[in-house]
Amino acid sequence: MANTVYSNKIIEAKAKDLLTTAVNTRSLMTIDNELAQGAGMTKTVNVYTYSGTAEEVEAGQGNTNRGSIKYVPTDYTVKMVQ
Repeated sequence: MANTVYSNKIIEAKAKDLLTTAVNTRSLMTIDNELAQGAGMTKTVNVYTYSGTAEEVEAGQGNTNRGSIKYVPTDYTVKMVQ
C-alpha cells in the first residue's frame, strides 16, 4: 500500500476539526441574576452533579447506559466584604 502525502493545510484543518468541540451550555443551566442580597441573608442554590460513565462505541452505535443528573439545594449566607 502506497503512502498518501497531504499538504500541511489539510492536516491542520483536520486536526482542528477533531479537536474543536462546542457544547451549548446555555440550555443546560438557568442564569440567576438575583444573587445580590443584603448581608446576613441566605440564598439557596441548586448544586448539580452528574453520575455515569463514558463508553467507547463503534460508528453508528448508540450508548448502552445512561447517566443521571441530580441536584442538592445548598444554602449560602451573604457576607459583606470590602
